[in-house]
Amino acid sequence: RLIDLSNPNEGDYEVPGDPGFDPNTLPGGPPGPQPPVPVQICIDQCAQNPDPDYDTCVNACYNIGQSPPNEFGTITVNFEITNNSGGTATKSDFELYISGELTAIGLSRVLPIGDYIVSSGAPSGYNLVGIRGACDGDGSITIEKDQNYTCTVTYDDI
Repeated sequence: RLIDLSNPNEGDYEVPGDPGFDPNTLPGGPPGPQPPVPVQICIDQCAQNPDPDYDTCVNACYNIGQSPPNEFGTITVNFEITNNSGGTATKSDFELYISGELTAIGLSRVLPIGDYIVSSGAPSGYNLVGIRGACDGDGSITIEKDQNYTCTVTYDDI
């Protein structure tokens, strides 16, 4: 906005960058402290294995100014689907999430060490039987450095 210096109500404050600038003279008073905006770099790389259903991916984010994560573990989540009551779903009809991020079923994921939750979505007509293996029954898992984990999610048609 341009300041009309001929208007006595607009010429009472200075422009930022001027050595005499005083933020208290800005209309509405000085600006409050502004929180820093975090800037992140994310690594999202996949290496294809001979079996296209089992790629290996690295997904990690870190803030600029911090070191990238260098301690990782691997998790693979498989599905077992029982179709004994007329259902015809296959694993491609289900969704897999690791801490809220959609992930391919059977994909080996390399993740920074830490705590994660494995969860899933199913088409109607299927009930979750359970989650087992390295994951707790509620889907929680702690990934530790250089460790490989396998969890299995089981569904049954109703």
